[in-house]
Amino acid sequence: MSGINYTPSRDLKISQTIFTKSANATLVLAESSSLLYCNNTSNITITIPAESSVNFSVGSQIDVIRSNSNVGIAGGSGIVVNSSAGTTPQIRVQWGACTLIKIAANSWTVIGDITTTPI
Repeated sequence: MSGINYTPSRDLKISQTIFTKSANATLVLAESSSLLYCNNTSNITITIPAESSVNFSVGSQIDVIRSNSNVGIAGGSGIVVNSSAGTTPQIRVQWGACTLIKIAANSWTVIGDITTTPI
């Protein structure tokens, strides 16, 4: 049987570093393999930066949880965001979550409890 060899891109950890976000934020390299806990009463946008400014490794993953605020994901200059909810996904409900995965240069996929219009 032939197939694709798959090796997870991040260490299998028991815990992740948690970064709390209470305002719009652009990802930084230290947040690779981490959890972003978005907690505010206002809307929050998490921006994936241009590869020329922050070069995450292909396979990098970042988890995002929505607490009180609506949370949207946006691509910076030259970044393509792919998701079942289009190019500007939002986490659907409070306590919903998503994962951002860099799948190629300048290309990220967002999976999870996402929508185009949050509740």
